[in-house]
Amino acid sequence: MPAPIAIEIANTAARLAVEEGLEWRAAKRRAVKELGLPARTALPDNDLVEDAVRAYIGLFCADTQPGELRALRELALLWMQRLQPFRPYLGGAVWHGTATRLSDVYLALFCDDPKSAEISLIDHGVSYEPGTVTGFRGEPVDVLSLGSRSPALGEVIGVHLLIHDLDDLRGALRPDARGRAPRGDAEAVRRLLAQPPDPTTPPRIAMNHTPPTLESRPGAPRRRRWLLLATGAAAAAAGAGLAAWRLAPRPVQPGAQDALWSASFEGLDGKPVPMAGMRGRPLLLNFWATWCPPCVKELPLLDRFHARQQARGWQMLGLAVDQPANVEKFLQRVPLQFPLALAGLGGADLSRALGNERGGLPFTVLFAADGSILKRKMGELSEQDLADWSQLA
Repeated sequence: MPAPIAIEIANTAARLAVEEGLEWRAAKRRAVKELGLPARTALPDNDLVEDAVRAYIGLFCADTQPGELRALRELALLWMQRLQPFRPYLGGAVWHGTATRLSDVYLALFCDDPKSAEISLIDHGVSYEPGTVTGFRGEPVDVLSLGSRSPALGEVIGVHLLIHDLDDLRGALRPDARGRAPRGDAEAVRRLLAQPPDPTTPPRIAMNHTPPTLESRPGAPRRRRWLLLATGAAAAAAGAGLAAWRLAPRPVQPGAQDALWSASFEGLDGKPVPMAGMRGRPLLLNFWATWCPPCVKELPLLDRFHARQQARGWQMLGLAVDQPANVEKFLQRVPLQFPLALAGLGGADLSRALGNERGGLPFTVLFAADGSILKRKMGELSEQDLADWSQLA
């Protein structure tokens, strides 16, 4: 089972990858910073990040992502046809099905002459920017980055051509740890386009090689930055199960409860939510975030519990360790009746003070009417948990 902190980093990185188009390595490093973790914190592997990305897409982008993915694959196929003499293979998020309109297209070219593809672009008047990335064996690989307009998306997309020797082709097609093709040729992409897009299912496709001729297509300025993968741009990650976690909470830090009851948070209507006003009745306090799949999964359960228990005088408050825009967008998809407030990234510090040492989510605390703590749980709540807790206050 992955460590809780690795899961939290992966979930945060997934949000950044989907919402901001960050490459996964950059997203993981940014997630560490957003979560207030030490810079040298071990990063989760790409398997975990890919599963988190798929979960995030399924929750927030299920209506738009399939169309965006199709548009990117159509653009990739167009360039594969143009680059047919250089044996192009599609990799990355567009191949594996986790791409959105903010994603770039990564094509691995396998050339007899490393300069032949670049010369062809020059001959056809295609503007590009040269660079270097790390290849799938850890070696430096030349990359040619250009802009190409997607008619379906109505914007210019980054297309990155990674130049490999022809001898590298055999190793580039070895199945990954889960038996998936790490990249596919033009015929494989055509077969993907013939299937209904499903972001939750990675491609498992045999690869044949049949692409066509390079056409002139000048590059165009982009309104977003081109993102080059630092650890194998054309190689997508495999998949690994996102696991819910359960850890015994640590002792509450001295003064933490006093700090909580004197705190005030911003409600979704912009009005303050003073915690002092919630003393005197049982309170279920839930720390959550939109980027956290276990949090999202348990919210409807909490909503039903609130509907049953409020007549008994129970209170519930969901503290979102998140950005207001993310919460507003989430509630458009998943309306909730119990009260919510915005804790921002400072909410992670508060949850740590209450015993959630690693700051993982979700984290739930049950307070008695006198403000004392009755129960705490790190991880997703169950129906049985709530049934047991309802007898305590």
